[in-house]
Amino acid sequence: MERFLHRIPKIGISFLVLTLMVTWFVARASPQAERLRVVLDVDYPPFTHIDEKGNFVGISVDFWKRFEEKTGVQVALVPMEWNTAHQVMLRKEAEVIDTIF
Repeated sequence: MERFLHRIPKIGISFLVLTLMVTWFVARASPQAERLRVVLDVDYPPFTHIDEKGNFVGISVDFWKRFEEKTGVQVALVPMEWNTAHQVMLRKEAEVIDTIF
């Protein structure tokens, strides 16, 4: 038992290195999207809603702006009624659907 306990750190490090290598190879092989079309519910406060000035705002909107800044991938937010967003995804007209809590 004691011999096994001494191997745990080595096994953990080996697993971590293997995971990082696989992740790197998959990321290199995947085509990078230049723009993501993200459909969201138009009225689901505090995540998404239209403010008094007519701006689309909320937690999800802030998240996607930050995602765009960090990754360099352009994000097109497309607010719509939830049922419409679901249909858009079924027709594969967008890459991401948000606010699916």
